[in-house]
Amino acid sequence: MIKIFLLSFLFIKHATSSLAFPFEGECFFEEVYKNSQSQNGFLLLSQNQIRYEYLDRNLFTIIYSDNEIKVFNNKTLMPINDLNKQQMELFLNMADSIKQYPYKDNQILKENLTILFEPGISNEFPRRIVVKSNAVNLSIYLYDCISKPINKLFFKSDPLFLYKK
Repeated sequence: MIKIFLLSFLFIKHATSSLAFPFEGECFFEEVYKNSQSQNGFLLLSQNQIRYEYLDRNLFTIIYSDNEIKVFNNKTLMPINDLNKQQMELFLNMADSIKQYPYKDNQILKENLTILFEPGISNEFPRRIVVKSNAVNLSIYLYDCISKPINKLFFKSDPLFLYKK
């Protein structure tokens, strides 16, 4: 469970920057791990806000808004403990990478972390993100992405508003 929690934060780092996302909208995702396990969910992006929500009620919803990260249990909608230092660093590296998409070479190399982007058809959203590090190896496939404004209520955490998929 901690592994899934950590992996989801790898995907989102852009949020801590003062720059806005290059795109706004929603996507479904499938995380595929090295051991062939997978998890599904959806992603909402809007300016400097992120919602990364697993569809499994036994997992999490991660909200980044107002320079704050909050994690909620999908079953109870209650907050979960804060991130540890390693999880926060991984999250920050991924979010920083996403805000720069599309890249000239579609590859980001940082200390002990490689992030590869496979462009989508429209190049607005990546089709696949590969994350390789000492802690984790996974692919995140984005599909059914739609560019559209996202209501700011879905990035609020008190209370957590449900998003109808």
